[in-house]
Amino acid sequence: MLRTSILWLHRCFGLGAALFITLLGVTGAILVWEEELDTLLNPETLSNTSAMPPLPAPELIEHLEAAFAEQPGAEPRLHFLVFPRDPGRSAIAYVSGYTPKDISNNQAFIDRGSGAVLGSRNTISPNPFSRAEVIPWLYQFHYSLAAGRTGGVLLGVIAILWLLDTIAAWYLTVPRRFSLSAWVPAWKVARRRLTFDLHRAGGLWLTPVIAVIAFTGVYFNLYLEVFKPVTNLVSNITTQPFEEPPAVNPVKQPQIGYSDALDIARQELVSREVRIDTLDYLAWDPARGYYVAAFYTDRDLSRDSPSGHVYVNHDSSIRHVRISGEGTAADTLVDWQFPLHSGQILGLPGRIVVFVAGIGSAMLAITGVMLWFRKLRSRRGWG
Repeated sequence: MLRTSILWLHRCFGLGAALFITLLGVTGAILVWEEELDTLLNPETLSNTSAMPPLPAPELIEHLEAAFAEQPGAEPRLHFLVFPRDPGRSAIAYVSGYTPKDISNNQAFIDRGSGAVLGSRNTISPNPFSRAEVIPWLYQFHYSLAAGRTGGVLLGVIAILWLLDTIAAWYLTVPRRFSLSAWVPAWKVARRRLTFDLHRAGGLWLTPVIAVIAFTGVYFNLYLEVFKPVTNLVSNITTQPFEEPPAVNPVKQPQIGYSDALDIARQELVSREVRIDTLDYLAWDPARGYYVAAFYTDRDLSRDSPSGHVYVNHDSSIRHVRISGEGTAADTLVDWQFPLHSGQILGLPGRIVVFVAGIGSAMLAITGVMLWFRKLRSRRGWG
C-alpha cells in the first residue's frame, strides 16, 4: 500500500513538474559554463583590451568615476565592483544612473589596465535576444523563470518536492525483498527496454547529485522562508549585515572612501591570520552605511567563492567579519551551498558532474512522461 501510494505521488510530481525540471536541467547545464560562454559571446567587453598591467582597485574606481562624470545628463553611482579571478577578464561595475545611448544599464565593463569603460548591459531586465544579455537572461530564467519573486518561490517549492521525490524514486527501485543481486539490474540499461531503464538506472546513478542540487535550490530560492528557519532549529545562521533593514536616513557622504575601506579590510583579515590571495569585489551600501570587501583567501571552497568578507562602516569601524570555516555549523552549511550547487567544490570534474546531472535531469523528466503516456495508451487501447 505504501509503495503504491509513493509510486502514485512520484507520477503526479513527474507529470506536473516535467516541464520545469527539463528547463531547469538544461539551463543549469548551460550555466555551468556561464563565464566561458559569456566571454565567448562578448569578448569585446568581457576581456581586457589593453596590455597594460592591472590598476589597483582604488585607482580603477577613480578612472570609472571620472568616466561617469563626463557623461552628460546623468548621475551614475558605483555600487559594486567585481574583479574576476582571471586577470584577462575586465572588471564588472554595478551602477545606477548609467545611460549610454539612452538605455538604462546597470552593469558596466572596465578595462583593468586603462580604466576605460568597454561597454554596458542591463542584467535587471535582460533581453534574451541580445548577444550581450542572453547569459544574464538565462541566469535569471534559471532561478526565477524570468518571472520575478513569484517565479523564484515557485521554483523553490518545486526544489523541495524534487528533493522528496528523488528520495521516493530511489526507494521505488529497491526490491520488496531486498537483496543486492536482485537490485543490480535496476542500475543497468538494456536496449530492449531503453526508455524504462534510462529512467530508472539514470535516476539511481544521478540521485546523490540531483538531491544536492535540489537541496541547494531551496537555499537559493527560499532562504528566508524555509532554509534559514529550518536550519536554525539545529544550529543558528549568523545574520549578515545585508540582511539588516535599511536605515531610515541613508548615508550620503561616508567619512572614508573605497581606498581606506579596502585597506582596513585587508588589515583586519591579516590580523586574523588569513592569507589573502586576490580581491573579488568591493561595494558600498548607502542604505546601511557600510563598505564590504570580499577576498579570495586560503579558506576558499571553490574558485568563485570568496571566503573572506569584511564589512567596514562609513566611519572606518569594523561592522562584521565573515570568514569561511568560522562561525556556527549552520554558517559552514551556508558557505557550501554555492560550491555544491555549481559543482565548483570539485573544480572542473565537479562542474562536469553538474553538467551531466543537468542534462540527466531533463532526460529523466522526458522519459518519465514517455513512460506515463505509453502506459496510458496501453490501458486505453490506442494504436
